[in-house]
Amino acid sequence: MDTCRHSCNGPNGPFADEDLLHATPDEYAAAGRSYVAYSGRFFVDERKKSLSHEMAVSFFPNWLGQRQVRFVEVPTSRNASTVC
Repeated sequence: MDTCRHSCNGPNGPFADEDLLHATPDEYAAAGRSYVAYSGRFFVDERKKSLSHEMAVSFFPNWLGQRQVRFVEVPTSRNASTVC
């Protein structure tokens, strides 16, 4: 299965200009410090209670080609999960 994950660490507010290509260096830096995104296949290992992500696309280029493992705890409710 494929997944895509985006995470923003707190609101930065909108850029001053509506055009993405006209942001200031400070606006780009603030956005880059607070944002993570990756996409690729994921694999579930029920025995190990883990979920691994294969990084096919990543905002952080050092992750490309890596497989990162997350340990998962599934509560009794089917509507929620915890990933560490």
